[in-house]
Amino acid sequence: MKTKYLVLNFALSGLFFAGCNTAADELSVGGDIEITETLPQGTFAKNVTNLRATDAWEHGITIEWDEVEDDNLAGYWIEWKSTATGATYSATIKGEPYLDIVSLYNDTYKITVKCVSKDLLYSTGVSINATPVVDKTAPGAVTNLQVETFETLMVLTWKNPNDTDNDFEKLHLNVKNASGNVVHDDIVLSTDVNSYMVVNLTPSTSYTFSLTTEDYVGNVSAPVSVTETTLKSIDPNLYDEVPLNKQATPWTIADFSTEEASGEGATGRAADAIDYSADPDNEAGTFWHSRWTSGGSSLPQYITFDVGKTILPKTLTSWKRKGNGTGPREVKIEGSTDKTKFYDFGTFEITATSDEGQKMTLKNVREVRYIRFTVLKAGATGTGGYAMVRNIEMTVWVPK
Repeated sequence: MKTKYLVLNFALSGLFFAGCNTAADELSVGGDIEITETLPQGTFAKNVTNLRATDAWEHGITIEWDEVEDDNLAGYWIEWKSTATGATYSATIKGEPYLDIVSLYNDTYKITVKCVSKDLLYSTGVSINATPVVDKTAPGAVTNLQVETFETLMVLTWKNPNDTDNDFEKLHLNVKNASGNVVHDDIVLSTDVNSYMVVNLTPSTSYTFSLTTEDYVGNVSAPVSVTETTLKSIDPNLYDEVPLNKQATPWTIADFSTEEASGEGATGRAADAIDYSADPDNEAGTFWHSRWTSGGSSLPQYITFDVGKTILPKTLTSWKRKGNGTGPREVKIEGSTDKTKFYDFGTFEITATSDEGQKMTLKNVREVRYIRFTVLKAGATGTGGYAMVRNIEMTVWVPK
């Protein structure tokens, strides 16, 4: 009886509230109170007349009827039942003789309106069938799908679409291997999720991740997919760390953001950071310097170099321009197989004032051929304006 008492209280105060409209708790006209108790049926003599559907749109129908004139009328009971699924919803209202029924599916609904008396009796009711405009539009697709790779797992991030139709309900994630076999099938995610960790993957294996969005009536977006390869499993018992021989396979510059082409005389070029020296610590004569003539330049600045073969990098060591106290302080290292897609091997804080080599152990490494070295900050306080690097050396993993 609790629900009836609650309705009675509102009825006595001259208010009627709408019941729960759908499973998603969308509202029709009025407030929000679920009424689950069956009222005595067919004992109030008044019925509505001229019940009709006057408007329809995606997910919604407007129904109207002629106003009932009776001093004992408290309001109206409206029920709508899907003819396809049998799902039934209801609402009670007091006021104007109409109701916007929202959050409907692509179904035909049997809609019944009954008059409710002040002592909570209601009439036999009048019914019509009505259908909302069929919604065939899927939600927008996700954007900015990215993957962070590890040996046996990958972390996906993305941006969910703006839900202009207010019907975006869930996402579906599917994972396949390079052979097209399903690894994880239909992982269902809620609309507030924008990242997911896929686990139990195999090292050195290519996977394709596909995300689709779905609205509550079942429309599904086109998939957004990305393919990535898990990292190689590096067992120190099976691999050795060795210096990358720059003399045997000379490195070359593949790209650079800036270099000093005149102000430093015979040096200052990007290639001077990777030229061969038997003793890199004493190589004071050549260095890469970001442009300071003809208007200068500002950080960040980068060079991309080709090591001449595919490697599995372990460490990178850089030396600043000797005798200058504003060497690199913050450096980002990336790797690529094609000079187009680069993988993040870490951002490192190093000593900007030391002439000693600054060793950086790379993170989440994979097999690459091109290395991009970016100076983000320079100088002891990070306020230096130039990149000045006299040499770069690397170590790599090789099978024993």
